Amino acid sequence: MARLPLPDLAAIRRFVLIAGLTALAYALTGWLSLKLSTYISGAVAAVWLAAGIGAAASLRYGASGVVGVLLGSLVVNSQILPLEDAFRLALGAATGAWVIGTLPRYLQPFSSTLDHVSSVAKFALAAAPLGCAVSALVGVFSLNFYGDLPANMIFRGLWVWWLGDLLGVLLISPLLLTAARWD
Repeated sequence: MARLPLPDLAAIRRFVLIAGLTALAYALTGWLSLKLSTYISGAVAAVWLAAGIGAAASLRYGASGVVGVLLGSLVVNSQILPLEDAFRLALGAATGAWVIGTLPRYLQPFSSTLDHVSSVAKFALAAAPLGCAVSALVGVFSLNFYGDLPANMIFRGLWVWWLGDLLGVLLISPLLLTAARWD
């Protein structure tokens, strides 16, 4: 049976660096979003800028970006919710970022720097809305199931969460993804 090769030290350092910087950026923008635009239950923001950081990191860096989203979301949500609730929201945010980062790769041709109109359309009309919907569904139903969000607020929570994530993704991600082309 063949043995899987272990990654070299440089690859591990790169993974940890990207995950750490993504977590830091996600936590800072998440904190800013909560301070500026908290709307429902102290945990749902009308504009979640951190979703844009997560989407860009997931598209650009893959698994290390998703791990950074998980850690950053855990940090920011643990400030306002119990740790187990924060962990469930972090899993939802990481899953949404994973969908946004993975789906466009299956809709070829796609450029992660958004060089072509077709890449922008696939990102803005397919990946971003679906990834944000995953994050909103996991977050709202988790908050409701564990008693942090009343049942009469589910549909409003879904709408605000999805729209807030989508606004964050559409405002922040294109700036970060096209930054490599700025001259």
